[in-house]
Amino acid sequence: MDKEEIVAIARGMGTYGAFLEYPYCDCPFHPERVVTGGKLEEFERVRGELKKVGLI
Repeated sequence: MDKEEIVAIARGMGTYGAFLEYPYCDCPFHPERVVTGGKLEEFERVRGELKKVGLI
C-alpha cells in the first residue's frame, strides 16, 4: 500500500485524527518508524487493543 491508502484506512478506522492530535507524544498510533512489512498477528493484537478501548 502507498501512503494515501494507509491514510484512508486510518481515517476509516477513526485513528487518523488521534494520530494528528498528538504528533509528538507516546501515542500508540504514532510509531517511531513506519512499518512496511508488518505481521498479521501484530495487526490483530493492535486491533484488539483498539476494540478494548472503543476506538473501533
